[in-house]
Amino acid sequence: MKYFMKGQILQLIFFLFILAIVCEEPKPLRNGHVQFIKGSNNEYLSVFKYRCNEPFYTSSEIQKVNLCQMCGHHRLPFGRIYGGKIARLGSFPWQVLLLPSGHKAGAFIIGEKWIMTAAHNLIFDSPLSPENVTKHLYFSLQAYVGHNKVKEKEKFVALNLSSIHIHPHYKNIDGSNFDNDIALIKLSTPITFHANVSPVCLPPEGVEMEVRSGWVSGFGLTEFHVESDVLLYVQLPIVADGTCRNSFAKKREKESWIPHLTDNMFCAGFKEGGNDSCKGDSGSAFVVKKGDVHWAMGIVSWGLDCGRAGVYGVYTRVSRYLDWINKVMSENE
Repeated sequence: MKYFMKGQILQLIFFLFILAIVCEEPKPLRNGHVQFIKGSNNEYLSVFKYRCNEPFYTSSEIQKVNLCQMCGHHRLPFGRIYGGKIARLGSFPWQVLLLPSGHKAGAFIIGEKWIMTAAHNLIFDSPLSPENVTKHLYFSLQAYVGHNKVKEKEKFVALNLSSIHIHPHYKNIDGSNFDNDIALIKLSTPITFHANVSPVCLPPEGVEMEVRSGWVSGFGLTEFHVESDVLLYVQLPIVADGTCRNSFAKKREKESWIPHLTDNMFCAGFKEGGNDSCKGDSGSAFVVKKGDVHWAMGIVSWGLDCGRAGVYGVYTRVSRYLDWINKVMSENE
């Protein structure tokens, strides 16, 4: 009897030893990787640690260990000067090169599976309803991230698009109404974030950001009215709402087709003209900086003749749409 019990105990110890050496695979780490410190596989007594891709950080909370997310940061500073400049790789890691039906436009990353752009990039002057846009653009819309030179297309990362969500109150069939010029595009596979690809932050809800200027990046027209092959950026002053409304009202006396400004928009640019966002930049972010974080305050929407004196570039005010953005993203997880 004692011998039998000893045998059972030995079997139990051997069984527990077998269990001990069969370890689980480390959970996958988005935007990072697993580094083994001791041992090469998930074997008994192996030691490993998680490392996030720069500039991301590893959360200390266990439930967030496989996220490695951070928004609004970049590894390279851009100059605090007015004027179009070539953006170095990594300066605007949220920038998306959007190619709807052969046109060049912009968008920006706001999450692993979400990018944001201007609605008019997706609908154009087409009478298509927003519900039919996804089907219409399925084979013609392309989006790329991770590089700053259009001619080096092989260095970009192509995004896999899943669905398009245009604001339900965007109605601009005749090209004279840019109110609610905002759209979200969901991706079918998550973006891998690293130093050259990362999201920009959305503005905090219920907080007006008191800033005087912001930055716009894009692959649009240059001052020579030719499309840029490299990512450019410009720093622009934010213009008081009253000043902007008055400038467009004066122009509208002679050009009645000029769109009206709404509370969902804001203006930026120089009274004397010159540096500005332009065709091909539409949908890119107007970002502002608070502390070390960059926030998407606006979306490049519309304007009159890029850099024209006496008028300004107009941007969709992102803070007005936070409820809609959160609703769309939560309903389409």
